[in-house]
Amino acid sequence: MQSNGPAWCHLREDRSNFAWNSIVNVVFMICLGVLCGCDAPIQTKSNPLPNLQVVDDPTLTLKPTKDAIVAASPSIVELNEVDVGQWVTATFLLKNQGTKPVSLRVASRSCSCARVQLEPSELKPGQISKVILSWVADMDQLALAEQLQVRVSAEVAVNDLRSFHFEAIAHLKPSIRVALPQGRLDFGIINTRDIITGQKQLVFEIYSQAEAKKHFHVQLQSGHAGIVISEPEPLTPERLAALQASSGYRIRIQLNRNMPAGPFREKVTILTSLYKHPLELTVVGLISHGALSLSSEGFNLASTQLSLSRGYRSAPLKLHLRYEPNRMVKVESVSPAFLKVNLIPVKENEWNVVLVMPTKDDPIWQQIRPEQLEEWQKYGFEMGEITCSSDHSDLKHFRIPIIGTRLMP
Repeated sequence: MQSNGPAWCHLREDRSNFAWNSIVNVVFMICLGVLCGCDAPIQTKSNPLPNLQVVDDPTLTLKPTKDAIVAASPSIVELNEVDVGQWVTATFLLKNQGTKPVSLRVASRSCSCARVQLEPSELKPGQISKVILSWVADMDQLALAEQLQVRVSAEVAVNDLRSFHFEAIAHLKPSIRVALPQGRLDFGIINTRDIITGQKQLVFEIYSQAEAKKHFHVQLQSGHAGIVISEPEPLTPERLAALQASSGYRIRIQLNRNMPAGPFREKVTILTSLYKHPLELTVVGLISHGALSLSSEGFNLASTQLSLSRGYRSAPLKLHLRYEPNRMVKVESVSPAFLKVNLIPVKENEWNVVLVMPTKDDPIWQQIRPEQLEEWQKYGFEMGEITCSSDHSDLKHFRIPIIGTRLMP
């Protein structure tokens, strides 16, 4: 049976069955995940857990299934200990044991940190396909617990009649650790006045417990001018002792008025001497402004069937500017690039915002790279946004979030 529900990613602490629900802000209900460049994929093997079988040999005997359409390799594989930013890969097998060709597709995957490849996706009778499940640990996961056992999964549909579940388990053992307020960098709801006075900030720590890595260095960068990051401050001996750390730093994050009103989700890049590749942490929050009123927090497309053949037109979201008459609003940009926005005046200082996805014959699709369209059709997009400007004296920029989904034919 095809799985149409949201993909899941289960993480648990080794000793206490710690369960992690999504750490994203309530506005962004699905995790946004942008995969960073990292080392080449590796395939690992360790002592398997009870009732688990490591799958790393394409010649393994396949188990016949009841419907006699395909045979599948064992569906769970245990991966070795992994560090932050390190790719691991598990390979599973599907064999067409019927007399007619079958079509495979990725019905769902557990999270944005997972990649699923089908090689090939069309099987002739007797042909075998490799289901390659790859995963990379990120800093946001690292913030949740001291030691994590991570389950990453994918559902592969056969002829859209039934699906197979494949799962990889890995143990996260990082060289670097983070101590975040309440497990995430979340400003919550912050008023523009608090941004001006600088009264609200987030403080977190990056540290290592390895004596051999006592003298590591760290540098942080943000891609948005509205996020201000302080110079890392070395932790005091008392704080190092409390964290059982050999070395570490304290960092402060503030916002300035370059951050538009509305919800935000930005990435902070971490460069350290412990890793050749950059790491990332997510910063979220909601900047409230008295001059802006929205009928809802954004557009949620998670349960919407975006179809290339039929197109899509959303219900209107009402936008209202207060305090100053005869103001104007302009849409500056929308992402992903295939979406369009109609701003329809209703009355003075009030508009209906309508989100539109054109059909496949619209010229906008000619501007989309084929590999990007394939990505949206296989995995979907997890979030987007509409950025707007206004001539209001106290509200120059704001944004409206978009919760994503997968594109259908």
